[in-house]
Amino acid sequence: MGGRETANQNETATESERQLEQRRQVVAKYDLVTVGQRTPPVTDSGNLLRLGSVLLGTVAIGVGGYLRSRPCLPAAR
Repeated sequence: MGGRETANQNETATESERQLEQRRQVVAKYDLVTVGQRTPPVTDSGNLLRLGSVLLGTVAIGVGGYLRSRPCLPAAR
């Protein structure tokens, strides 16, 4: 019986070592990633998209305000 218990313990230890090694590989993978705190370039697609949407919204509100405030034209006879 002692041999079987030892074999089970060895299998468990080997399985734990495999899991530990996999965990180390995952951690090592993410240790390579560096985080930067620099400002992205002006031509970055996210910045351009944000600028375009703000300009479009501003123009739309301006045009809507102009069309709403102009006097109604008399109906043609």
